[in-house]
Amino acid sequence: RRSLAGWHFFVAAAFAATPPAWAQEKIGIAVIVRNDVSGMLLSRTVPISPGEDVFGKEIVKTGPESSAKLVFADSTNLAVGPNASVTLDKFVFSGPTDYKKAAVTLVRGAFRFTTGTSDKRAYEIKTGVATLSVRGTVGDILARERETIVTVVSGKILACSIMSYRCTVVLAGETARITLNSATKKTVDGPNAFSFEGICAADPSVCEVTPYQFAAIEVAPDLTSYAVGAAALGAAGAGIAAGTAHSTSTAPFIPPFFRPASP
Repeated sequence: RRSLAGWHFFVAAAFAATPPAWAQEKIGIAVIVRNDVSGMLLSRTVPISPGEDVFGKEIVKTGPESSAKLVFADSTNLAVGPNASVTLDKFVFSGPTDYKKAAVTLVRGAFRFTTGTSDKRAYEIKTGVATLSVRGTVGDILARERETIVTVVSGKILACSIMSYRCTVVLAGETARITLNSATKKTVDGPNAFSFEGICAADPSVCEVTPYQFAAIEVAPDLTSYAVGAAALGAAGAGIAAGTAHSTSTAPFIPPFFRPASP
């Protein structure tokens, strides 16, 4: 993939005319990769391996029984559950390790979003039905075709419907369900309950917060088998994860981490 000479040649040729812009497209690192994780960039889909870079406008996908942890330059951590897709829309640096704007679209699946050191107003999270504004947040988000379910672990999230503009503030320990026409609070143990905690329990390293300066040298500490079952995501997440146990693989060589250039 990106560590291969052929891929580097392809990228260099595509962006030879605008090297400074390309330099800022390199926005983070895939610290943890479990099983089938791929990225689509410049209309090419290639496997992602641990320690490889991720780029602005890249679409990252996980397959069944798969997961990943992406760490961005400002130490934002995005844990990605099985059968998920996320687009890394737009990242504008305000300094070497801070963003003026960081926008992602959670297309489908389960995620845990942990904000980093950038101003919290820089973050913009979208799904098919919602916009989410975060404030010092660890938030679990389930993106479905017709609804988004948000559970806040710490901090708070302003969750708004993209069509009706109805909003609700979700505080720590609360859950909300957002559709095209509504944004309502739900009980955390009700039929719309959702939490990423099951995945965290099965594979703690996916949810452990990794500072960016350590992202390129971190090696997953556990090589034991783990399982991501349908129950791991709570009632609302049933059917997203399959239940077959699997093991992590030996981590490959991880190259030195990328430091984005100041604008």
